[in-house]
Amino acid sequence: MIDVIRRLPRALALGSVLAGVILLLVWMALQAPSKPLLEPSGSPSTQFAADYRLQWQSTVDETGRPLLPDEVFAYSEFLKRALSGQLAYTDPRRVEFQARASLSLLTRGSAPGQAIRLQSRVRPKLVLRNHSLAVFEIETDYLDVRYSADYAQFLNSHIKTMTETVRVADTRIGLVVRHVERIEAPAEFVLASARKTREPERLGGINYYPASAPWTDFWASFPVAEINADFQHIRAMGANSVRVFLNRRAFEAPARREQSLQRLERLLDLAQTHDLKVILTCFDMGVSYELADLTQGWSHLQRILEIADRHPAVVLIDLKNEPDLDYHYWGAARVDLWLSTLLGMAQATYPDLSFTIGWSNARAASALVDQVDIVSFHDFEAPSSLSERLAFVRNIAGPKPVMLTEIGHSRWPTLPGRMTQAEKLSTQLRQVGGLDGVLVWTLNDFDEIPDEVAGWRPWRKAMQAHYGLSELSREKFSRFLCDFLKTPTDQTCIGDAA
Repeated sequence: MIDVIRRLPRALALGSVLAGVILLLVWMALQAPSKPLLEPSGSPSTQFAADYRLQWQSTVDETGRPLLPDEVFAYSEFLKRALSGQLAYTDPRRVEFQARASLSLLTRGSAPGQAIRLQSRVRPKLVLRNHSLAVFEIETDYLDVRYSADYAQFLNSHIKTMTETVRVADTRIGLVVRHVERIEAPAEFVLASARKTREPERLGGINYYPASAPWTDFWASFPVAEINADFQHIRAMGANSVRVFLNRRAFEAPARREQSLQRLERLLDLAQTHDLKVILTCFDMGVSYELADLTQGWSHLQRILEIADRHPAVVLIDLKNEPDLDYHYWGAARVDLWLSTLLGMAQATYPDLSFTIGWSNARAASALVDQVDIVSFHDFEAPSSLSERLAFVRNIAGPKPVMLTEIGHSRWPTLPGRMTQAEKLSTQLRQVGGLDGVLVWTLNDFDEIPDEVAGWRPWRKAMQAHYGLSELSREKFSRFLCDFLKTPTDQTCIGDAA
């Protein structure tokens, strides 16, 4: 027994040494370079980059070696997981990477409000990769707009630029964020900024859909030969412009987006060939005014404006067609804030473009009159009193240009003693000589009218189907255009629209 007791300390010491060796070997194994859990194969996902508006930049690590394509792919996968919230965060402050809209309750002073993230751009840069440690510098630019809690007014609006340095450990259990350092640099971004009133080109033209493909069918079928023939006919009438509508579903759906954008450029090229200017109406039917959906709306608008900004055929951007008709469901405050936010962002980003909103009637045109570049409205009321409505709009517009971007009458029903389409149109055209633009609805009749345009009632669909200009109406409109658009040296126009 005594001998056993004497040997015990030696055995314990030996066991301690062995345990230490084992622990050391385990620690060394854990520290040894391991195969990354994100296998670098292929190239960065272009769809992912498009969805999150990622801008990959060429960079170098601290040794001066350029990043290889497979490394960029591995880092893009890391960011993809980070953005989708699949990383394990050990930092108690928990980092949130966001690339889509976020809606959260904020406190500004003592006033609660709502914040909408409208845009986020992420640019990753590898700083150091050393065995189990990867250091990324991720520069994130994002745009937040803050509203009052009831969305009745802006609290403030600004662009906030944030640079994050994220240290990521590539361990056997996955990528783990160890440390995050943020540096914020806010910059003022005024949505309702004053813009200098510009002298617009006087426009006289047609609201246009092909007869065979109106509304939702337009961009899906896009009958090029028919569009070309119609543009030729419109120009022969003496018109200098067309107003077209961009169905959001055609331009947002990933499967149709690129095709629709290509078709838009093709339409603009056709218009330029026939010496026609184009008003692009960016939002028409099926708009959600949920402020949390603004990010998708801004992405859609940016894709359109990128093309419009560089194409000489585009003369005016109509942000939304008849948004006041949505007041009854969404509320005027919500609709106007949605419009004001997108309008302000568009004006700040594309200062060379002119913007308007196509209100459904003269009374509605007073909304956002201080923000639009051109005041425009539609008129389908009694022809004899149009001059009174024009006087109202001119008064609220002040020095800004005024355009009547939809005017017209259905030929249905034909009743004894009822004014014809041509007579109504002539009555209206005699009152609009001082406007900066007049566009008639529309060139063609349509065989099929979608329910979302005129509802399900047959008589309403029949009325909508017969707004196409009759031969006599075309003749009178052509005579009006000849006088309305002539230059001081043009002596070829005689007569009037009577």
